[in-house]
Amino acid sequence: IPSSSGQIILQGALFTPSDNSNARCKLAMMCHPWSWLGGSMNDHVLHLLTPVFLRHSFTVLRFNSRGVGGSTGSATLRGEGEVADLQQVVRWGLEQLGGEAERVVLLGYSHGSLITSRHLPLPDIPTSHILVSYPISVMHWLTLFSQSKYRVALEQLVKSKQGDVLTVYGDRDNFSGEGVLDKWAGELHNAVKAEGNEGGKVKTEKVHGADHFWGG
Repeated sequence: IPSSSGQIILQGALFTPSDNSNARCKLAMMCHPWSWLGGSMNDHVLHLLTPVFLRHSFTVLRFNSRGVGGSTGSATLRGEGEVADLQQVVRWGLEQLGGEAERVVLLGYSHGSLITSRHLPLPDIPTSHILVSYPISVMHWLTLFSQSKYRVALEQLVKSKQGDVLTVYGDRDNFSGEGVLDKWAGELHNAVKAEGNEGGKVKTEKVHGADHFWGG
């Protein structure tokens, strides 16, 4: 898969639903946890979620970020290269569909949710964001103290009329803790309410007994 840099090629895996008879198609993009801690497209959470989307007739695209597995290049310290790459990978994924895109879901887990939150809704295709185990308490060192860019981007996303965001986290999250994540989710909901009819949609699912790693 081509990246945002002409010199870097990304390794990916494309999964297609068994029933692909529909002329219009749906794409689910998945971004893995931080590569510096071993994250890859083969992460168990992404692996478990893939068949869920396939059953709902989504084509699923997972990919390794820079320097992971068969992807060339090196990870960027602030995530800016990965943010730019995601835009390119989404374009590539849409080109692989057998028809006109009907919906796109951008899903990120842990560090991947930071990267995903920086991708704006597509202008002509309904776009949803799913942020799993958003690392709110450690994003300062995951982004080399560039966390403000990610905070602002997420706030703008939920305030956008096109925004459709689902946050999912466990009440035993190892990094942030239930209280911090509850406060963060509440702030997102308040940001949407402040926009009235001009705001987007945000939903929160807190899973009892789940930690940051979801049993992995």
